Amino acid sequence: MGMSSLTSYANEVLEKSNITNTPASYENHKRPELVSFDDINYENFDEVEKARTSMMREQWIRNQELRITHDALRKCKQYHGPDAQKNCRPLILKYMKMIESYPLQGYLGYQKNDPSL
Repeated sequence: MGMSSLTSYANEVLEKSNITNTPASYENHKRPELVSFDDINYENFDEVEKARTSMMREQWIRNQELRITHDALRKCKQYHGPDAQKNCRPLILKYMKMIESYPLQGYLGYQKNDPSL
């Protein structure tokens, strides 16, 4: 099979599957709806599930931010060596503040404080 036949085959497959060659962009990304436990009816399980998913997603994002900051701090300390305390100070302070305010809690504590009970 020659190169031109592979290209034509690939184009044929793309046409049949309705896949476009345009790359996905962040602007077109459908952002999930944020649902709070304060705004839902606890009788409706779909709303409770959306609130759980929303809360877990937000905590996962904060956890990833913490992980990325930790990685950047580790690389900064490795790069600067003995001068890391001075050169990486803004990153150290940011990481320390994130550790204090980014606990993983889950959703059960919020859900147990159901105002309708």
